[in-house]
Amino acid sequence: MGDIDLLVLGAPDRGELHAALAGLEARLGREVQAVIRNSQWLEAGTGAFHPNVAGSALVQLSLTE
Repeated sequence: MGDIDLLVLGAPDRGELHAALAGLEARLGREVQAVIRNSQWLEAGTGAFHPNVAGSALVQLSLTE
């Protein structure tokens, strides 16, 4: 099994994000690769990565305590 690619939109606390990802990786037994973009990136993003993401199936997650 390969890694899991995770697109994070907004401006998360990077320390908290990395801590959460470490716990998630341990539970899943798979590496999680996070890419952080601004909150408008899906609508107005550019670059080679954008069409791949915008044209793919997305699952929205909202993590709050």
